[in-house]
Amino acid sequence: MKTYRAREIIKKAYGTSKNMMTPHVLKYGKINKDMAYELSYGRGFSRARMYGVSVAKMVKGGKAIRSYEDSESFSSKAKAMNHIDYLKSKYN
Repeated sequence: MKTYRAREIIKKAYGTSKNMMTPHVLKYGKINKDMAYELSYGRGFSRARMYGVSVAKMVKGGKAIRSYEDSESFSSKAKAMNHIDYLKSKYN
């Protein structure tokens, strides 16, 4: 199977649509060779800053799917980064 870059995996699964709550992308990264995340931020309903971690994984046939069970929102960047570290340890 071809190895895809993080941004490619996310774009294959989510397309060009932006997350309504966290539309500003900070970075893309890999969880493992077949999984990627997007770290983004925005403002919640209370106008407080929030961070989102969206996760996608490659499956057979060069298709990427969204990993809803691993994607979450957080009240701080540190909590979002801790979640990413947790996912890396879980899937490696």
